[in-house]
Amino acid sequence: MQIFCSGNLAQRVLGGSAMTDARLDSSEQWASTSEAPLASQPPAAALLADQLLQRVISADALASELSPLAEVWQKLAVGCARVRASFSTLERCYLVLSPRQPTEREKLGLRHADCVARFLRGDRQKSTALDSNVAPSTVSAHTAECLLAMGMDRRASRVPVLLVAAANAFHDGLANPARASALHDGQSELLVFSLP
Repeated sequence: MQIFCSGNLAQRVLGGSAMTDARLDSSEQWASTSEAPLASQPPAAALLADQLLQRVISADALASELSPLAEVWQKLAVGCARVRASFSTLERCYLVLSPRQPTEREKLGLRHADCVARFLRGDRQKSTALDSNVAPSTVSAHTAECLLAMGMDRRASRVPVLLVAAANAFHDGLANPARASALHDGQSELLVFSLP
C-alpha cells in the first residue's frame, strides 16, 4: 500500500486498483503537510493515518443509524465540529468530524459560512458579492477564511463531496440521510458520516 501526500491531500492506492483520496487535517500529528510522500515521513505518521482510515471504514460498515445531512452542515457552520478527515472509496464518500469548541479567531471565520454555502450551492462569486455589497475578491477571502475555520483546505476546489451535499440539504430543507457512526481516537470522539 502506498500513500502519497501533496499538501493536505493524500492519495492511497490499495492493491494497485482501488483509488482513495483523503484530506487530512494538517494540525494533527498524524498528517503530513510537506510535499514529500508520507512513506518518506516518519513511519508512525503514515501508519496512524492508515489506521484511522481503516477504523473509519470499519465503524461505518457497522453503522445502522442515519442522520440528516443538514445537521452536518449546521455542526460545521456554528463551529461545534471541525473536519478531521474526508476521503472516498469506490463505494462511499466519508467525512470525519471532531466535536470541539471554536477559538475566537475561528468564530470570526465562521461568520462567513453563508459565502461558503452559496459557493457550494453553485452561486457565482459575483452574485454573492452583489448581494452582500462587497467586492468579489472579498467573497473569495471570506470563503477561504471560513473553510480554514471548518478544518479544510482554503482552496474551494478541495471541498469534500459530502460537504457539498450537506450544504445543499441544509439550504433546501431536505432530510437527506447520511449513514452516521462514532468512534474514539484515544483523545476524543469522532463523528463519521458517509454517502454511497
